[in-house]
Amino acid sequence: MNAEIVWERAGKAATEFRARWRSLAFALLLGLVGGATFAELRVPLPWMIGPVFVNLVAALSGAKLWVPHWLRLPMYAVMGSLFGMTVNRAFVEEVPQWWPTILASCVFVLAAIVVVTWYLRRIAHYDVVTSFLSATPGGMVAAIA
Repeated sequence: MNAEIVWERAGKAATEFRARWRSLAFALLLGLVGGATFAELRVPLPWMIGPVFVNLVAALSGAKLWVPHWLRLPMYAVMGSLFGMTVNRAFVEEVPQWWPTILASCVFVLAAIVVVTWYLRRIAHYDVVTSFLSATPGGMVAAIA
C-alpha cells in the first residue's frame, strides 16, 4: 500500500470521525451506564454484558450509534481478556464435568451448520461462501475482520 492511499484513508477516517463523534460518545456513555448498572445488579461479566445489552436495546430502539472500524479490532482483544480473566482454579476444576454438554453442543452446532447452510444454499439461493459464513457461529467475525 503506498503512502497516498494511506493518507487518503486517514483523511476519510478523520472526516468521518468529525461527523460522527457524538454517536460514538453516546454509545460509550450507554456502555458506561450499562456496565455500572449490571455491576450494581451483580450480573456476571457486568462490564461486558451491561454495555452490550444497553447498546443493543438502544440500537433496536432506533438510536444512532457508531464505532469507528479502527476501534473494533482492539476491542476483540479487550473482550478476549475479559473472558480470560474469569478463568480461575474453580472454573478449571469444573470443566471435566461438562464433557457431555460440550459434546452435545458440538454435535448440535455442526448439525445446525449443515442444515442452515443447505437451506441458505438450496432454498434461499445464496452462494456457498455466504451460506456457510451465515450458518457458522462467528462467521460474521471472519467475514468482517
